[in-house]
Amino acid sequence: MKSLEELEASLLKIGDNIHKDNVIIAGDFNAPDIDWQNLNVSHRLVEIIDDHDFSQLVHEPTRRQGETQNILDLVLSNNKNIVRDVQVVPGISDHDIVLFTVNTTCKKRKNVKRKIYFRKKADSDRIKEELKKLANDINLNNERYPGLTAR
Repeated sequence: MKSLEELEASLLKIGDNIHKDNVIIAGDFNAPDIDWQNLNVSHRLVEIIDDHDFSQLVHEPTRRQGETQNILDLVLSNNKNIVRDVQVVPGISDHDIVLFTVNTTCKKRKNVKRKIYFRKKADSDRIKEELKKLANDINLNNERYPGLTAR
């Protein structure tokens, strides 16, 4: 129950943004008592999924132990169109592996054009002339700006 309350707290921190963004939560939820075909069970995990408009996308058992089969590993999303090809394949532990494809694209950043100055290519004579001219202008206007001198 503590883990479920932490999940609920995290989802609440996202706030209204959870409905604007595509969210996928996947992992071992260890809830063997939920019948995902008939969700008329009162279980905290089902309430959280409902409250945040998630869909549970794994429909076959992920753990088989003797005659018992459970869906313990879940893929939850608030946009089931971004998850496709959900399949369960044999794993190396007592759980099978859930594989799925996420339909999304990354926004490509545009290259920012920058001006790069090369010191060696600078017109140092012109820079010196401009600085002398600026110093002379400051010195000529020194009476307007008392205390300001150029060296």
